[in-house]
Amino acid sequence: MVKNIQYLAALYKDFHQLHKLMIFLFFVLLFIPISKSSAQTIEGDYKVGDTKCSIKMDVDYVFRVYWEDIDNPSLLKYKENMVTGEQVWVEKRKGNVVGNFILQNDYLSGRYVRFSDDAKIDVVKIQ
Repeated sequence: MVKNIQYLAALYKDFHQLHKLMIFLFFVLLFIPISKSSAQTIEGDYKVGDTKCSIKMDVDYVFRVYWEDIDNPSLLKYKENMVTGEQVWVEKRKGNVVGNFILQNDYLSGRYVRFSDDAKIDVVKIQ
């Protein structure tokens, strides 16, 4: 009888610890995809060469680029996915295309092509 009680107590202890582990794993698996997907948005602050810019969505659900030394924001529109998997975003100012952001799908890096002088500048998202 004592052995049976000890056996049941050991099973309960193992079950209780397993139950705690299952709850912990459930929350880990629940929150990891959320935090990863929230980082995968074009909105944020970027370092473009030596200059900083911010990409934000305005109240009209339009993306705008706010450059560090320029007063008026420019318009940013998605254009296409390249064969390499990168995304092309077109920047327009006063109706004219001024450059392209060519970003990795996670929006953490890429390059900016400035059309005025055909400069290709590295882009890094500031975390």
